[in-house]
This record gives sequence, C-alpha cells and structure tokens, in this order.
Amino acid sequence: MLESDPSFTCFTLDGQAIVLEDYLDVRPENESRLRALIDANRLEVGPSYILPDELLVGAEPLVRNLLLGRAVCERFGARPAPVGYLPDSFGHPLQLPQILAGFGIDSFIFSRGMGDQLDEVGVVFRWRSPDGSEVRAFQQLSSYSNFDVRDAEAAHARATEIVEQFGAALDHASVDAVLLCDGEDHRRIRPDLPSLCVELARRRPGSSFTIARYTDYVAAVRPDAGELPSYTGELLGGRLQNILRGVNSARLYLKRANECAERRLLEVETLTALRALHTGERFPASDFRLAWRQLLKCHPHDSICGCSCDEVHRDMLVRYEQLERTIATLQRVGDGAGTAVVNLLPYRRRGLVELPGCEPATIELDGFSARTVELATETPTLPREGTSIESDRLRIDAAQDGTLTLADKRTGRTFEGLHRLEDEPDLGDLYTFCSADGAEPSSPGSAATRVLRDGPVVHELEVRTSCVTTVVRLIDGIDRIEFRTTIDNEATDHRLRVVFPVGATDATEVRAEGQFALVQRPLNPPAPTTEWVEPPDPTQHTLGAVALGPLGLLTKGLPEYEARATEAGPEVCLTLLRCVGVISRPSGSIATRPLGAGPQTPTPDGQCLGRQECEYALLPDAGALSDTQLLRASQDYRHGFLVVPEAVEFDAPLRIEGEVVFSCLKGAEDGDGLILRVFNAQGAPARITLDGEVSVTRARLDESSAHGDDALDQNEIATFRLRPSNKRGIPPAPRLMSAA
Repeated sequence: MLESDPSFTCFTLDGQAIVLEDYLDVRPENESRLRALIDANRLEVGPSYILPDELLVGAEPLVRNLLLGRAVCERFGARPAPVGYLPDSFGHPLQLPQILAGFGIDSFIFSRGMGDQLDEVGVVFRWRSPDGSEVRAFQQLSSYSNFDVRDAEAAHARATEIVEQFGAALDHASVDAVLLCDGEDHRRIRPDLPSLCVELARRRPGSSFTIARYTDYVAAVRPDAGELPSYTGELLGGRLQNILRGVNSARLYLKRANECAERRLLEVETLTALRALHTGERFPASDFRLAWRQLLKCHPHDSICGCSCDEVHRDMLVRYEQLERTIATLQRVGDGAGTAVVNLLPYRRRGLVELPGCEPATIELDGFSARTVELATETPTLPREGTSIESDRLRIDAAQDGTLTLADKRTGRTFEGLHRLEDEPDLGDLYTFCSADGAEPSSPGSAATRVLRDGPVVHELEVRTSCVTTVVRLIDGIDRIEFRTTIDNEATDHRLRVVFPVGATDATEVRAEGQFALVQRPLNPPAPTTEWVEPPDPTQHTLGAVALGPLGLLTKGLPEYEARATEAGPEVCLTLLRCVGVISRPSGSIATRPLGAGPQTPTPDGQCLGRQECEYALLPDAGALSDTQLLRASQDYRHGFLVVPEAVEFDAPLRIEGEVVFSCLKGAEDGDGLILRVFNAQGAPARITLDGEVSVTRARLDESSAHGDDALDQNEIATFRLRPSNKRGIPPAPRLMSAA
C-alpha cells in the first residue's frame, strides 16, 4: 500500500516493535522493503516491544518492554517513536509517567482510564508521577478506533460528532488539531484513506485532513505544558471507555504462572550479576534478553488478562514452560558436595531452609550473601487431631466452620473470623464479574482440621471443606501466617474468595503494592459524579501486598482484592478463583457492565476446572510498617532464600543502605558493567549508600547517563551503573534449587 500510493504517506505499527519480528518471520524476503519504508519515515514503530497490561505485570517488565522495544527498533534501523502510545491497556499505573520519562518520552496517548478527573483536567493534561516526572497526556476522542467508519458520509458525521463533543475541551488546552484514529482490532488497512481525506476537506471548508504518525501529531499541537492542568494518580476510570478490571481475576492460573516466571527470572538474573561482581566475568546480557523476550510475549493485555480464546492461553502456558527451560540453561550446576543458602535481596533477613529428608531450620543472612548449612535428618511425624498451632510469636485456632482466630503474642491483639471462604455465582464473562440478582455468598458450615506438624520450627494446621483444603503455617522467628490453599474445582460460573475481617480500625485508606510504588486507595471511594460507560468495580489490583489498618495480605500471583466496609468493621477479600465460560456477554446482558467488550466466544478453559493451588500470607501488624517496610515484607515472602547444591560461602560484593526498595541487579544492555535499580517508596526524600569494589554513576531507566548523586526524591526510581573495580576469585554461582 505505502509503496504503490505515495499519497498514503505513513502507517503506525500499533506502538509495538514485535510486529517487525513477526512479519519478517513470515516474509523474510521483504526485509529490504521494510527497511526502506522505515528509512523514509513512512512506518512508525515502537517504542514498546509489546502493548502490555500495565497493572498485571511487575515493574521491571514494564522497563524491559521499553528496553527491548528500543533494541528491536534499532536493529531494523528505526528510531523508536518518542510517544508513549498505549491505547488499549485496561488502566495505567501511578508511576507510568516516570517510566516513560526515563526513556526520554514526554507524550502519552491513551484511550481507557479517565474517570471524573476529566472535569478537572480535560482531554489534554500533564500526567505527573509523585516524584514530579510528567508527560503530556492525550485522551483519544474517545477511543483508539474513533474513525473506524464505512464511507465519506459516515466519516463526515463522525468528525462533526467528535468536534461537538470535545471541541471545547481541546480549545481549553489550546489544541487546534483533532486526532482521528482509523483502525480497529483485526481490521485490514484502508486503501481509500487518502481519497477520503480529500473528500472530507472538500466537505469541511477551512479544515485539512492529513495522514500522520502519532509523533507528527504531538509535535504539531504542542500545547504549552505550563498552562495545562496536572493530575497525579492512577488512571482507572471507566467514564469514556470500558476499563474491564474484572480481568484481574480471569484465568488466575495464568497470573500465578506469570508471577512465578517473573520471580524466577529476576532471581537468576540477580544471582548471575552477583557472580559477575565476584569473579569479574562478563554478564551474559544477550542470553537474558532472550529470556525476557519469552516472558514479554506473555504480557500483551489480552494475553495476561486472560480475556482471549482458549487457544491463546494454552500457547501462553507452553511459553512459560519454555521460559523455565531457558532459565534452567542460564543456571550454573553445583558439584553437590554440600548445601548453601543464598539471600538474593540486599537486606539482612531471617528465612526458612527446607530440604527433602531434613528438618527445616531458620537462619539469618546478610543481603546478597551466601552461607553453607547443615540440616539435621528429619524426624518423621504423623498428623494428629487438633484445632490449633502456636509459634513463638503467633497462635492460630480453628473454629468449627473453618474460620481462624489469630492471637499476636507480641501485641496482645486478637483477630477473629479470619480466612472465611465465600463463594457466589458469576453471571459475567472474562472481562467483568456479575453476581446473580439477589444471590448471597455461601460459606462452609463445617470443616475438618488436623495438625500436620507441630514444631520445633514449623507448625502446620490443615483445614478441609468439601473441595477446599488449606494448610496454615507458622514459623518460629517469622512474623507472618502462610497459607497454601488447594481447590478441587468442579463448579462453573462462580467466584471463590477468602475474607479477612480487619476488626476495629480508624484506617480510611488501603495500601496496595503497585509498580515502583505503594499506592494509597480510599476504603470508600467517591461515587461517580456523572454516568460512566462502565460503572466502577469494587475490586482492585495488587502486585503482592495489600494492607488495611493492622492487617496486611501478601500474595503470589493473586492480583484481585476488595476492601469493603461492613457494620462489624472493614474486611479484605482475596479472590482465589473466578470461573466463567465466555469472552464477553453482549451489551445489556449483565448489570455490572452495560456495553459488550468483545466477541461472544465460548471459553471452556476459563472455567478453571480441576486442581488449583494458591499461596498467600497474612501480616498481623502491618499498620506499624512504613511503606518501605511493607514492600520489603512482600519481597521477603515471595523471594525466599535460594537453596543450592554446593558448599559455597560469600559476603555481599555490594552493600546497599538506605530506606529504598530493591528492584533489580542486571547486566547493562550495552555490556558496560551492571545496572542496579531501587526506588524510594516514601513521600519524602531518601539517601542511598552503595558500598563495594565498584564505581557508581547514575543512569536513566533507558541506561543512558544521568546526573544525580546518592539522594532520591520522594517516590523516585533510581538507576545506577556499576563497573567492577576489582576481580575476586569467588566460586561461581551454583544452580538454583527450590526456594523455601
């Protein structure tokens, strides 16, 4: 099309560079033609590798997505588009402006996410992260397919409709150009677009219609940023478009698999970076780039959200399996002559060490260090009848209905009715939950219990109902209660949650783990001031930690929670399972979403039949933890000590001090040293001290040089380039085994 019609001046490849790879996998003979169009600025590519769901993946994948997108663009001679084009993501996280700014991107084009802030900031505004980083945000009017029209008559009517609806808001922002987006899911290019532009200009004297790139649009309008209103916060509203956050609980087996894959990849990456610091060997950056590519291919929003056809998600499970084999290849095999434990977080902490045939033990390790351990031979024990377990710090008692009473020996506080199972019908689809009219959630009336283990270090209580078995674990010296719940699901069209009453508290906000942040959300959010396309969903999302008052939940791949007020006090509900069998219900068929969201394709795999295993934990004193401490507690739960089959010991080659949260230690993309990333989760400045045989310079998220020192602004993401200054002969990093 572009080659045959010079008047079709350019085309945008949807903001994602993976399209270049996919196309040339199928048509490798066309690479020279593709490069020629790129060289002529007629194809706009990047800046992302894929268009992810930005809320269901971790912080590092959002950064690696832009790093890999840049690498792929440059491989084909393209400059990544300097526009954050994320049109179809189901909401946008608090720190996205800082992430984009870290790649030199100062503009953001989006479709979904506006709520009632629309009345304050309009459709063009400064979207600002808490550290002060900002981008110019452009709301598509009102969707990414606002110019998907049949003919010139419909196109003229649509242009008139958009100007009438949004013209005043554009004038208020001093923007005199309207962004018309001619595209839609699964639609081919429109050959008559140039002639359509000519016809529209004839019908609307004084107006011009130009085929342009998004880069051209933001460069042409460039309103004075200082005059634009600003907004700080997540973009999660459904006023103009469906926001579809019910995807947080669709196909939760995918979310659990993804969390495990992200965690494993980051752990192996950190271990390899520590080895590079110890030995001076070069970090295998290209090998890890391959692994990240495999992971990112599971992160497009319709993929990780679980809202596509069954075949797509079966392919994802294959990718996760392939990724695990890639990670195994990146690991080093120990000699099996002993056992060592590695702490892959930079903080000193106590953790559990477990090996088959051995008694479990807890040890303390400095950050980024390893120690050889010897464990005693296991003394076999048999389960016994019982309803309670007790550690040195906590006690758990089970009631007849299976709910738990927790006593915190340190504070004297007691919590009752914990871990109540709550099951209810779901008439919705993969995008949206919808309960049956008048249906009340059901809970088990009775449960069987037994004590599986009673010390000296680990204490376990099993609680069984008809199809749900939970093992509750206490560990001496550890401040949390751990749960492993197995669900043998034989039911369809329902949602299963576990409920934790908080008790008396004056807390009015929920703290939830997000990308490079601990997000504050109101317990009772304000109702919309006007009618929204999709009414607000009472559930929210987390990457791991959720805290309300004294109670904190820590999760592994269970991103959906609801904090709700009741007469007895607030409760936190954690979704364990949501089972539905269709991508989308049609418009008008479910009460919680007036409009349809996709095809009415049956998805029997979305019913999640069979065995499902969930892991999560409870902190009884989360209210006493700062934001930094809560995020560290979440990391401590997810990243247990790594047990390796080799007698290896080393002290930390890099020591990190300061009120910061660790994000990654990796090889630099250009091979020049290592990259350390941390962030300040507090709303006040912090300082960091780095101690080791390395030279340290500040860098941007894109790993280019940046000015800065050891001071971090409030909520700042800080990236450092480390260059080893001395090579030490420490034994190579051993192979990872199962973590406690």
